[in-house]
Amino acid sequence: MQSTTLFNEFVDSLYGGSRVEAARALDLDKSMVVRLCSGARNVTPAVAQRIEKLSEGRFPKEAFIWPEESADRAA
Repeated sequence: MQSTTLFNEFVDSLYGGSRVEAARALDLDKSMVVRLCSGARNVTPAVAQRIEKLSEGRFPKEAFIWPEESADRAA
């Protein structure tokens, strides 16, 4: 799964699609969350780690850092 799709799923499932709430929770500027949602920027390892913690493991950091390997493992 592409990390952009996964990031959008994270925002949708934990914050009801609110980029403002996701930005607050991740300690990011809203514009950065918009860029992550659009695919203009990639999720950094530090942000991936915060996502994993906030989601209580539902969104593992490896899926954002190495999306191709995560897809291979799921198959």
